[in-house]
Amino acid sequence: MNFKELALRAEENLEFEKALEYFEKAEEELSVEDGTLIRYGELLFDFQKYEIARKVFEKIVSKQPKKEYLLRLAEIYEEISMLDKALEIYEKLNITDRVKNIKEQYETTNPRRTILRKFLELFSGREDVFAVQLNDGTYRPIRRSINFNDVKKHISGKTTIGIYQLKKNDEIKFAVFDVDIKKSFLENNKNTYFEEAKTVTLKISSILSQYNIKNYIEFTGNRGYHVWFFFDEALSSYKVKVFMESILKNIHLEESIGIEVFPKQPTLNGGLGNLIKVPLGLHKKTYKKAVFVDQNFEVIKNQLDFLLKIEYNSKEHIESLFDEIITDSVQSYNFQKTTYKKRKNTSIKKELVKSLEKDNLSEFHKVISNCHVLYQIIQKIKRDAYVSEIEEEILIKSSIKAINGREQLIEILKNTINFDYDRFKKIEHQVGEIPISCNNIRNIIIKYNLSLSLDKCLCKFPGYNTPYSFVKDFDEIIEEFSVEEIVKKIIEKTSEKFELEREIKSLKKILLERMGENTKMTVGIWTIRKNGNDIEIII
Repeated sequence: MNFKELALRAEENLEFEKALEYFEKAEEELSVEDGTLIRYGELLFDFQKYEIARKVFEKIVSKQPKKEYLLRLAEIYEEISMLDKALEIYEKLNITDRVKNIKEQYETTNPRRTILRKFLELFSGREDVFAVQLNDGTYRPIRRSINFNDVKKHISGKTTIGIYQLKKNDEIKFAVFDVDIKKSFLENNKNTYFEEAKTVTLKISSILSQYNIKNYIEFTGNRGYHVWFFFDEALSSYKVKVFMESILKNIHLEESIGIEVFPKQPTLNGGLGNLIKVPLGLHKKTYKKAVFVDQNFEVIKNQLDFLLKIEYNSKEHIESLFDEIITDSVQSYNFQKTTYKKRKNTSIKKELVKSLEKDNLSEFHKVISNCHVLYQIIQKIKRDAYVSEIEEEILIKSSIKAINGREQLIEILKNTINFDYDRFKKIEHQVGEIPISCNNIRNIIIKYNLSLSLDKCLCKFPGYNTPYSFVKDFDEIIEEFSVEEIVKKIIEKTSEKFELEREIKSLKKILLERMGENTKMTVGIWTIRKNGNDIEIII
């Protein structure tokens, strides 16, 4: 059976799959001279059998090195990632646009050390951990510092990296506005919503430029855009956060668009901190590349060369903008509920102190001046015009029950840069009738690793132990409680007691095992004595 003839006939009848099958069987009879080997090679290329096509076209160009055959071989080399071979052909044929393209592709898989170093300098975050994105879009922490090899894999698309932004000292080297289309709006008119996202992104970029801040737009590979800006030196996270949130006040948002600022938090408080996916990697859910774009949202050519051109903003410049915002905030606030005239040399600290010293004999001021924890929070507000959300919660829950406590708290907190009235109301609603206890305050401080000293927390009031006890004794406080609130509090405390007793029981069991046959032992100032299946600890 003449398979060569059958192949040619099948090709004429447009039965290409059958023709390929016959050509494969007649391969030894095919030649360049009669064109059959070339027709076989083209069919292999069309059916994406690139490895066999490579061998066929290498044979073809060895006999007839025509430009058209060389170009086809170069295309095959590209498909099977033999970029050095493809580059050799394009350079030989002087096809400059393909040479440039191949060099860019090659750079992506084998980036220069200068690029890897610049990448690590730009996206410098938490020192001891980074994250890898999984196929479902979630992230897995990797508990070590990021290295060149990790960046190579990220740029080549083998893995996708996320950076924990805050360093251990709560400082940052970059900041990002994250502009996204809300998930609920992705079903219909997606193009319209992307145009809205672009409008917001350009507005943010324009405002930053007006502040003389160099910034860069990235398509995230999913629902929106990032606006990045970088610092020559690490600086306080909360200062950058305050500055970024002040910009958001000038941004009009359509219902379909959401914005997040990175940093999301001013301090780590013992956690890993907020995480953000960095550019030049594949989004594992969409398999789209995250790339830098220009002001027309066109992808910038040669992303890695562009990376080298990214410029830093000075730490001093950002801090000066922060100082201006604080000064403007204090000067614009009316402490006496009359028009407040701006004065160039107004001192933030003086104004806050004046506010805090009013009515110094009131219940509110007795509570915050006598409780050591609350005193530290107030001092922080005086010093920084800032307080963390957890510290704010402690302050509100401890003192809002005082006469005019609500009004005086608002007056003080409105002078903090991150004050949010909706958040204030939410915390106020949580307070109920019974103020927070001293024990709860201590537990919160320990849980969130707050920088508040507990050394002087030695207060012991008769009855219910709370900072509010500085102004009212237990009998007066309890008269204000409803039966329902008392029942709720008893249930809450019983639950805490049960958990505490369970932990003590577990620790005693461990201690019994450690003592072995001993019935008594001394450790420091304590004498430990077995009492059946229980332990007595005597000082």
